Amino acid sequence: MDADKSQVPAITGPTGCGKTGLVLALAEKIPLEVVCCDSRKVYRGTDIGAAKPTAEQQRRVAFHLLDLVEPQESFSVQQYVAAALPVIADVRARGKLPVIEGGTGLYLEALRGGYDFGGAPPVPELRAVFAGLWESDRESLVARLQELFPSVKSEIDLHNPPRVIRFIERKLVAELTDSEVGRSLAKLGLAVAEDAVTSARREAAGRAPAAEPLDVRGYVLITEREVLRKRIAQRTEEMLNGGLIEEVEALLKTGVPPEAQVFAGIGHSDVLLFLEGRVSREELAELITVRTRQFARRQDTWNRNRFGDFRQVPHTTPEERATARKLLASEFSALL
Repeated sequence: MDADKSQVPAITGPTGCGKTGLVLALAEKIPLEVVCCDSRKVYRGTDIGAAKPTAEQQRRVAFHLLDLVEPQESFSVQQYVAAALPVIADVRARGKLPVIEGGTGLYLEALRGGYDFGGAPPVPELRAVFAGLWESDRESLVARLQELFPSVKSEIDLHNPPRVIRFIERKLVAELTDSEVGRSLAKLGLAVAEDAVTSARREAAGRAPAAEPLDVRGYVLITEREVLRKRIAQRTEEMLNGGLIEEVEALLKTGVPPEAQVFAGIGHSDVLLFLEGRVSREELAELITVRTRQFARRQDTWNRNRFGDFRQVPHTTPEERATARKLLASEFSALL
């Protein structure tokens, strides 16, 4: 690659592949600051479940976009982009290299794609109908959604209702034709919200254009699956032994409701099941491990489908990790 000093490097890959360790190693050689790209690290009070960098790691290098909102609040990809772009510009202005790091593919795609967030405003009436169906007939709803949009399983976590309804809104309000909207609403059992969706489509048509895309030079860390499985299982036990259950209990005691977006992610949502007596401690560890492995596979699929132009960087063995550090140190230096 030819060096382009306007480019912003990004390191992504499945959970557990070693992204944070790599940026810490690179920070010893390059004046960089980390722009976190993680939908869970934005919440305060989620240090363990979100696997945030430790205080010692944050002393070694600046990590931005942590602890942006209270745990009872919601947070969107639009809010993320609005927060990330000024940080990236500020780091550049101070003569350092902003390095995007994290596994939330939607956030990274939005940064580099210049998403038109005005294209799909929330539809409260649709969300209300969806919430009822999610509660009463979740499996059937998810099955119909997958039949209607086969790509949905590789794009979002189908256990995460905020992600599911946002996917539906984006399709209905911003992407489908008028004739497709009616058929899709009927198929999903959401036809009673058709007037609200139609109104949202009219509103979206008059909104502002998208922001300018960010010029991203991307790298995807590739780790052998069996090694990744072991790391995920080990990290699950470390999180549980390190206070994940107590973290969820503390959030609940402060008044954060179980249905809050902060509890939708893997780990926190599973601990809720444990606290409700629906799974044992042993079952909890297995549940988190299995769901995290499934999530890692979805991340791999997303990266293949959406970031096919990113450079794939082997990152399993000690030798591969050393090679990755040397490669990225060289290429990042050229971007300063």
